[in-house]
Amino acid sequence: MPPNPADFDVTPDELRKRMNLSDDVKIFQTGVEHIFGDTIPGLTNCYGTGALLLRTFPDFTLYGADVYFVEAKCKTTSIEAIGLYFNKMRERMGARVLYSFPEVTISASMIPMECIEIPLKHGEDFRKHLMHLFVEEKCRYNFWSSNTKNGSNDPFVRIDEEDLKILAEGS
Repeated sequence: MPPNPADFDVTPDELRKRMNLSDDVKIFQTGVEHIFGDTIPGLTNCYGTGALLLRTFPDFTLYGADVYFVEAKCKTTSIEAIGLYFNKMRERMGARVLYSFPEVTISASMIPMECIEIPLKHGEDFRKHLMHLFVEEKCRYNFWSSNTKNGSNDPFVRIDEEDLKILAEGS
């Protein structure tokens, strides 16, 4: 049975507490699921830049002394590769993008993309539509020979919370 995305949602209140945000910081839910709702299944088969930018838009936009974006995660075992790539691009363009995990918050640019895991289900689409995006990231690719029983089967980057803590401390 596929996972229920709602089980992995982080609420604005959880985010405020996790990031120790003051009450004057406004939190807007801006992830694609909040903006487009039922339209998401149709967007998942679109690989144009516009569709990818929409699909990967961070979960939250925070507005206080500055405006920045936050991708909020419940677990620290993996990050969707396409979202991480576009969030790194947003940072290169000057926007601040943070990934908030239960125990650490880190800039997208600090998260390594050494190897992208590509489950069988997305192998052909990844090669055809997405692989060219990662050339400048100098990634390795691990194409799987089978599909998993759990998870979204989207291409992802494996991460370790302890590694993220070390990287966050060094920034």
